[in-house]
Amino acid sequence: MPETFDTGGPMTSIPQSTAQKRCYLLELPGELRNRIYDFTIEEPIIYFSRRLRTCSAEELECLGITEQKPLYRSLTQSCRQLRKEYLPLYAARLELHVCHVDLDDFMDAGCPFLSRDNGGKTFGHVFVDCRSTGRYDQYGNCVLTEPNVDISSFLMYCSHNSDLRVQGGFNDCECYRPDWSGLKKVFDDLFNVARRPWLAKWLKEAVFAVRLEYIDGLSFEMNLGQMRPWMEDIEFGEVHSDEKPEYEAWKCDTGVDLEGFDGRISFGY
Repeated sequence: MPETFDTGGPMTSIPQSTAQKRCYLLELPGELRNRIYDFTIEEPIIYFSRRLRTCSAEELECLGITEQKPLYRSLTQSCRQLRKEYLPLYAARLELHVCHVDLDDFMDAGCPFLSRDNGGKTFGHVFVDCRSTGRYDQYGNCVLTEPNVDISSFLMYCSHNSDLRVQGGFNDCECYRPDWSGLKKVFDDLFNVARRPWLAKWLKEAVFAVRLEYIDGLSFEMNLGQMRPWMEDIEFGEVHSDEKPEYEAWKCDTGVDLEGFDGRISFGY
């Protein structure tokens, strides 16, 4: 009988010692495997925040944040076949929350907790939380420490990872804070950039920065020559009637709807 990949030998030139071994776990019924996979996940919701890693559990609880949990135990690391089956299931159920002020740190850290395909592309489910950052004023209220945050680099990252699902997350700090809850729909439109090629092209060629500003503001800093008349007048999601056709064409191309926006919006240089 000719040698096979499982046994190793002349047919594949794979040494017997390095040939893949039979994985009996994969032969179990799916229900049992799912129970084992569930056991490997300590917590389906994970929060990323370098800034909050030194906080005590009590301080984190005040911010509505739980302590970080491990990605998974050694079980799914020990077998390549098992990991190949497990990672898509893990990515589908994992909710990774990243505060908007931590997005650059998140990318600098290599986007931890997210799964990667064979080509190195990340996939999973990320929620971008707009919440206060953990600094307290003299009255004990949590306040924002950064006046504005540029999210354009993260949007470009999203555009290159089509299987990465990103949405607006929590805006529920029980303290004095900027409230970006009205941004959620626009967030979802922007973060869907991987499936909107014209939006990706517009962000790359026309936009210098996309900033979240205190309080509840979204600002597009345009490259020279990229401003349009409707951009100069729009505020709080209202477009001048004379400029409506041009805006409608832009909305149709990008898939981003700014009308009815609950907050401040601006375009400028």
